[in-house]
This record gives sequence, C-alpha cells and structure tokens, in this order.
Amino acid sequence: MRKRPGRRLPAICLFSAVLLLAAVCFSVWRSYHSLTVTTYRFPTDKAEGPVRLAVMSDLHEHVFGQDNAPLVEAVAEQRPDLILLCGDMLNAYSASSQNSTELVGALSKIAPVYYAWGNHELDYLAAGTSPLEEELVSAGATVLDRAWSDLDIHGTPLRLGGLY
Repeated sequence: MRKRPGRRLPAICLFSAVLLLAAVCFSVWRSYHSLTVTTYRFPTDKAEGPVRLAVMSDLHEHVFGQDNAPLVEAVAEQRPDLILLCGDMLNAYSASSQNSTELVGALSKIAPVYYAWGNHELDYLAAGTSPLEEELVSAGATVLDRAWSDLDIHGTPLRLGGLY
C-alpha cells in the first residue's frame, strides 16, 4: 500500500503550529515570571556626577517571590538615587493596594520613591476601592499627579514631574 504524500503536509503544518503556540505561550509565561534589569546610560554635560534612577512600571500587582524580595534586592543592588514608579503598578479591579503599598514601603528604605499614575490607578481611584494616594504616601512615596518636585541629586538640579 502506497502512502499518499498529501496527508503528510497537513500533519507537519499542525505539528508546526502546535510547536509555535507552545513557544509563544512559554515566552509570555517567562516574561511574566522573570525579573530583568536593563541598564541605560545617558551622558550629559549638565550633571555634576552620575544620577542613578530605578524606573519601574506595569507590574499590575505581580509579586516576584516572597514579599517581592527578589525585586527589592535587584533594585538595591543598583544603588539608585531615586526610584520612579511610572504607573500601572496595580490593576483597575484590584481588591486593595496592598501589593503596591508594601512594595513602596520596602523600596522607600533604599531611596526616595516617586509615583505617577497610570490608567489603571485612575480607574482604581474612580472605583473608590481605597484612598490610594494616602496609602502610597503613608508607605513612603511622593505621588506626582500633575505636579513636580525640584530635587538636587549630588549637586545636579532635577525637576521631576508626574502627568498621566
């Protein structure tokens, strides 16, 4: 009995599609569960010395390990002068701000923390779930909502603003 060559092609295509889908799913899972530190350097004549910023956004309540310890350790290793949280640290439908406020509390022991709203914070505030700004300030953050702070980092003046 002779095999028909036309039957192998659909099976190969199906196997390839399943393999591709598995690779995409693994990549998404890995990006959601792995912690990555990326360093950027911006040389300028306007700074008296280096200004080190740790910038995070879009955690959407994701917790890395027990109490975010791996995340907090990774930030501490960078020895930042300021920690900037640029929104979407929680979800619009979050039951509370506990994950975000606990993270702010841990990070504020490393360096001053500045927090700006993302669309999820605005939706969370609109839902009236909790007094988010008060909770973040109590945890140690300066919330910049259509506001700015003038700072001096190692002799370098810096104006830091927050605007959704």
